[in-house]
Amino acid sequence: MSGGDSGKMLILPSDMLVEVAYPDDEVSHGAGRATAKCTYCIRNGDETEYPAHDVMMIRHWKANTPKEPDAGWWGWYCPEHYACTAPWASSLLAPEHLIPADLEARIAADREAAAWAEAHEFGKAEQAITLARLIPAGHWTTFGDIGRVVYGNTRSSGSVSAALTSLATSERCHSRVRDADGRCATKSRRLAQADEVALFQAWNEMAREDGLPVVTRTGVAFAAYRLSIADLEGLHQPAEYPSL
Repeated sequence: MSGGDSGKMLILPSDMLVEVAYPDDEVSHGAGRATAKCTYCIRNGDETEYPAHDVMMIRHWKANTPKEPDAGWWGWYCPEHYACTAPWASSLLAPEHLIPADLEARIAADREAAAWAEAHEFGKAEQAITLARLIPAGHWTTFGDIGRVVYGNTRSSGSVSAALTSLATSERCHSRVRDADGRCATKSRRLAQADEVALFQAWNEMAREDGLPVVTRTGVAFAAYRLSIADLEGLHQPAEYPSL
């Protein structure tokens, strides 16, 4: 411990326990400074300065970190990144006196939460696929609308797209679940241009066979045939899925 300019006792970085958050202005490294930057914001090109007391400094331990008193890897976390950080399992390799008593339990709980989240995401993907397959012939919807019904928000359109991309291109739901502009979503397949054009034409031909009018030149489906959110909610039956 050391004293700061205000007489407040500050902790030395070498005395910090691993996986314990300390406000930056309570560590001697940051004594006297009013602001600090976030390690992970900087990695994304964001040089925002946050109030030092709002930035959490955490000491981590890597598998190859030498077991020396001053060793470790320190990270600075803004409120947003701190909220989604998780304890590093490798920090259990730190010297015993640096490991907080609850660390092993916290790591176990985090792994359990991650496993639940993975299963939950898989379950949602299955629901998105099932709903896409229930879109009736002659109608269409968007990835965003399925995301809103299944995931509860339109920001999950990417998750819906990823789920449907796992299906064979011959599935008719590809002609019925479209981008917001009414076009088939062939670009997410990352195909060569000739292959993308061929798939675009094939899916639009499927749509016409199903009775969905599509503008020949642009491949845009007519808005009048787009299902409403209420229509989708009527097709969606989450009770059929096991709770996760």
